[in-house]
Amino acid sequence: MRITLLMPVYNGAAFLPDQLRSLACQSHLPDRLIVSDDGSRDGSNRIIANFQRHAPFRVDIIQGPGRGYAANVFALLTQAPETALGFCDQDDVWLGNRLHRGIQALQSTPGPAMQITRRISVDVKLRHPRLAPIPVMPTFRTALMQNQAPANATLLNVAAAQLLCRLVARLPTAPHFPDWWAYALLTGADCKVVFDQEAGLLYRQHRRNLLGSCESVRGRIRRARMLIDGSYRRCVRQHLDALELTASALTPSARVELRKALTQIRFSQGRPHLPVAQRILGYSRIASRGAPSIDHI
Repeated sequence: MRITLLMPVYNGAAFLPDQLRSLACQSHLPDRLIVSDDGSRDGSNRIIANFQRHAPFRVDIIQGPGRGYAANVFALLTQAPETALGFCDQDDVWLGNRLHRGIQALQSTPGPAMQITRRISVDVKLRHPRLAPIPVMPTFRTALMQNQAPANATLLNVAAAQLLCRLVARLPTAPHFPDWWAYALLTGADCKVVFDQEAGLLYRQHRRNLLGSCESVRGRIRRARMLIDGSYRRCVRQHLDALELTASALTPSARVELRKALTQIRFSQGRPHLPVAQRILGYSRIASRGAPSIDHI
């Protein structure tokens, strides 16, 4: 299986060498890495260009749109070839068998599929490891309000990747959390979810994380602030609107769930129905019948 990795970059010079080194040391190397530098001013482009000259796989560097993280991710998806896809952040460190285990899982799965690895949260110096909890059975209903497939933990097989890339063009702007939209879309399209109980990467926690681990104090504080200042509600609305524009890919039952959620957020004076504690933590224990299949490997 050929696989391309997509990496959005912005002022990541402090962390990029560790991440690039970890990609070059994978037991199963990627076929290609596409990096989109969104206007870094800290020397990130020089680090990537130097890595490009010596990398054991093809490295392409493109100029990001300069409109923030979400738009940069979408720019990468528009450049993606027709291969399996993986997403990697500039500040993580991948463990040596991350790609090997992910590709093995996807190769044995027919139809559209995504593989999600567990993450080990670490501090800025890669210390104090904490293994992320195992997520519950994914359903489209829960995917409407939470993301169990963070981009840096997700690989897509060719069928899932092509579906996602095709639908990106329908959105006039990227939702604030593009990985959340992708997870909900693919879950609602009956994509199979394969979850690896072994960890595949070190998830570095620092002040510049977009959101941070739901297990960290800083990550919980950020989530709490989003609830208080209303930005969580705005993100949910943007997320649901993006799903509505791509609803043709959803199963009939998923479209019904989406309509219910849209009605709730458009006409309810309160926030979307999900317990506050669960929203702050970033995950829930909700499960329902009719869920897409999830395998644990």
